[in-house]
Amino acid sequence: MRQIITDDFGEVKLNGTALPGIFDSLEISGEIDIDEIDVPGTSGKKKQPQGFQDASLVFRIEVLTDDESNCYDKAKQIIQTFKKTDSTAKPLVHRIVNKHAAIWDIEEVIIKNVKTRESNKDDAMIVEINMIEYEPALVQKEKAVQPAPQQTEETTTEAEPRRDSPAMDDDIVIMPY
Repeated sequence: MRQIITDDFGEVKLNGTALPGIFDSLEISGEIDIDEIDVPGTSGKKKQPQGFQDASLVFRIEVLTDDESNCYDKAKQIIQTFKKTDSTAKPLVHRIVNKHAAIWDIEEVIIKNVKTRESNKDDAMIVEINMIEYEPALVQKEKAVQPAPQQTEETTTEAEPRRDSPAMDDDIVIMPY
């Protein structure tokens, strides 16, 4: 089941329902995935970029005490919302609708952890929701390899020499002759 997170008009919404509190900030960071290789005869490790890691997002929501409820009840509501699971007891994948996330091409997230913080200065709490970008694994079907027909002595003919290539059926390979 997919849920939706948005920040319309300073609110954070999950599946169309506004979470209690005031949208404070959203921080997004990304990193390059680097492989470090030992090269004999050189000092240190050589670094080889391998791609990009999933982006991490940090939402901060301030929950205040008002006439209806206190900040603890509101924080508890947010925590319970994010502890929900699907029918197989796995954490939910949430669809995120946010201009800041859109410039990173982030559409879905998984909540990694939730932190709450309070101080002795006011009757409020900060709820910090740490998420990671979710990109579902793409499963590709492989084509079955057909066994080569067996040849008998009567059907064997002289054929042109084959040029073996590691190319797959859908690859385009240009080979110089």
